[in-house]
Amino acid sequence: RPVAIEGPLRFAGLLPSTVRVEGLRVAGEAGESGDLARIGRLELALAPLSLLRGPLVIDRLHLVEATIAIETAGRAVGRPQAEAEPRRAGSPASLPIVRSLRIERSRLLLRDSGERTPRSVEIEAAELALPDPRARLTTQVHGTIEGRPFEVRFALDSPAALLERRPVRLEPLRLVFGRSDLEGSLELDPGGPRPRLRGELASRRLELPELAALGGPAGGGSAEGPREPGRPDGPGSRSGRRIPDLPLDFSA
Repeated sequence: RPVAIEGPLRFAGLLPSTVRVEGLRVAGEAGESGDLARIGRLELALAPLSLLRGPLVIDRLHLVEATIAIETAGRAVGRPQAEAEPRRAGSPASLPIVRSLRIERSRLLLRDSGERTPRSVEIEAAELALPDPRARLTTQVHGTIEGRPFEVRFALDSPAALLERRPVRLEPLRLVFGRSDLEGSLELDPGGPRPRLRGELASRRLELPELAALGGPAGGGSAEGPREPGRPDGPGSRSGRRIPDLPLDFSA
């Protein structure tokens, strides 16, 4: 992909190990509308010794005023398990050590194949820490989705296990969208023919119409148009979005 730097580029530190870029643009591929990413400011600091002997250690990654487009059409997540790219048994998960990742005043543009208008996720602030790929990943994000405030906080016990299709646990977990909230834990087993999800969640308030808007097309409404009388609801039929057919087991 073509990459352009429209602002100053600075290097500092040993080797050098610190980079600051302003006005970074990553163009989209042929057939994609717009750029893949535009980043107002990027600051990257690497641990100097990791450049010499590995593995790569990111001391700090800071993104400010970034806009990133994500196209979800054709991804393995929406296909049957047999069609997804298999991971070879015993192959190691490759994840860098990230001591601090921070994103401020940024935006994700999510677009499905049947949507003309992307869904906008405004991120006011996001923080992530992954000091060891086989240990806990902690993250917290807050911002707005389609104008409604949201907050996500969770700890994932092992990102490497998730990549290796082994069971993982998210605990503690806190989700807030608009006036709705959920707290508790989730266990995900991505192995086998279909992933299985179990959860213990509590809520003080759930606004179902508000939550249903998350699954609909950007800007509200339905991507399918009016439903025929007597037509049964199929997977994703109310929202107009394709949802993987996953069996979910919940316990309260």
